[in-house]
Amino acid sequence: MADGEIYYLPKYGASPNAEVYSRLWYYEPWLKAVNMDVPTTTEEFYEVCKAIANADLNGNGKKDEIALGGDCLGGGETDAWFTCLMSAFVYAHDREYRIVQDGKVDYAYNTEKWKEGLKYIKRFLDEGLIPMEALTQSQESWKAQLNADPQVVWCYFGWEPYNATVGKDYAWIVDNDCLMPLAGPDGTAYAMYRPCTAVLGAAITVDCEHPDAAFLILDWLCSEERSIINRWGTRGVDWDYWEDAKVEDKENYSAYNPSSEIYLIAYNDDAFWSSGTPQNGSYMGQGPSIYSNRVFNGRAVKTGNLTEEEALQLQFTNEVVAAYTKLHDYAPAEVIDVAPLTGEETGELTEIKTNLSTYVNEMTAKFLSGAVDIDENWDAYLRELKNIGIDRAIEIYQTGYDRVH
Repeated sequence: MADGEIYYLPKYGASPNAEVYSRLWYYEPWLKAVNMDVPTTTEEFYEVCKAIANADLNGNGKKDEIALGGDCLGGGETDAWFTCLMSAFVYAHDREYRIVQDGKVDYAYNTEKWKEGLKYIKRFLDEGLIPMEALTQSQESWKAQLNADPQVVWCYFGWEPYNATVGKDYAWIVDNDCLMPLAGPDGTAYAMYRPCTAVLGAAITVDCEHPDAAFLILDWLCSEERSIINRWGTRGVDWDYWEDAKVEDKENYSAYNPSSEIYLIAYNDDAFWSSGTPQNGSYMGQGPSIYSNRVFNGRAVKTGNLTEEEALQLQFTNEVVAAYTKLHDYAPAEVIDVAPLTGEETGELTEIKTNLSTYVNEMTAKFLSGAVDIDENWDAYLRELKNIGIDRAIEIYQTGYDRVH
């Protein structure tokens, strides 16, 4: 906290995959169909999107292909199609679009590079390469568009394709590849990077009759085994340490990340999370817990004696590991990970943040849709940011950032 003290037990899970989860995926067969290479720059991506949108790749006789789609603007995860494109100009993956360079805090949307990025992205909307509804549509509407039959979307945001799509089998999923960050005009190319940090797991209130006993329980919940149980379920049923694994063909398994050693095996993790069956063995990741990279990277994956379906799953798992490993190379040198504020600072910042977010999202939509001209109204836009209190917001965040850096 801002006073240097710690008042709660943490929730912390190291996951190099989660640190770079905001990413674009593209359907490789359509790229091959237009006979073009994987784009690496903003201009190459634009040319590929034009070719995709103007070809009847789903064979339905309609010009309904969507080169890049997504849901509404809003910062962070909801508008990742936007943040991935903007990050070829200025880092835009922070939930509030904050940036830091050489220790100095600012907002990405307060820069000339943001203006350049808006002009680039507007070309896609002007030409129908990104549908105008991407500025406002709900996630439900977007998911329906993404999962339309026949397929209409080429490029889209998702943690992984099977998290974004419904009813797609692995034969389709493995045909999707992760698009590395595009290089902008000056070579800028940022992947999302949000380092795993400890967040509030549990706190003991002043009304607790036995705080020492409560602390011992919470401390126990933060032990590695209890933390694994909290995430993966009951030991001996849902998972085991590798030495106790209930499999006879151990030689047919490897670690999720090939650079790690196998540490545990989850027997049916998908069913554990998605079955909806009531259980008393796990808090499903809620509350205090701590586990390290050896747990995440050391999960057993079957790599030998595979069925056709298992072989496809393994192929895609390897693609995901390769993607998140490479994406770390595109992380910015500095991001705002922790910036502890006092209660007074938080109270003052709350209203400013809300008003800034509302205004920026509104103006971004207007700029991109053409309702407001970017060049003619840019100075007025910057003045309104100042009127709302952007300078004070930066000052408060700078204070919090300097406390721990």
